[in-house]
Amino acid sequence: MTGLENILKSIDEEAKEEANEIIKKAEIERADLIEKSNLEIKKRLHDIANDEERVLKAIKERTKSQLELKKRERLLKTKREQIDIVINESKEKIYNMPVDEYFSFILKLCKRHIRPQKGEIIFSRRDIKRLPEYFKSNVEELAKNLGGELKISNQTCDINSGFIISYGDIEENCSIDALFEERQDKIFDMVSEVLFS
Repeated sequence: MTGLENILKSIDEEAKEEANEIIKKAEIERADLIEKSNLEIKKRLHDIANDEERVLKAIKERTKSQLELKKRERLLKTKREQIDIVINESKEKIYNMPVDEYFSFILKLCKRHIRPQKGEIIFSRRDIKRLPEYFKSNVEELAKNLGGELKISNQTCDINSGFIISYGDIEENCSIDALFEERQDKIFDMVSEVLFS
């Protein structure tokens, strides 16, 4: 072998060695890249699984909260319906009291609402027809004792039971419906306590 052949052979071997080194480095880099990619994929899969778990947990909590709210609403609605039934039955009992008992009750209501002024008391058509004879004098005497004057009106009003007191331009609605409505919260609490305690 000549010197030139040796040089060429040496260059060829160096080139092969260099190429082998480059291939080794490329394979190491490729293995690193694959490992990093696999780690990144695993991390992303883990994050996705955690996100999915968080989302599912949030959905479960929201669903549970909504179910509890609906349950409370349903319970409150049922309680409200029961209380309304009791209140309506109470109104009916007042409306259907025997005449003397009913007007004794009305007289007690009058006592609470009479002012020391001149006025008139207005009843429903039903009540004016069944008004006992003694009631007129009892109301007039009661008003007089309280410093006022109260006459029974010949007019009627559109209420089920109770009365309206008129002092000129001022009217006080003492119908049973209005009195129940006025004390609605207190009555609701009292009935609720009796029914659900």
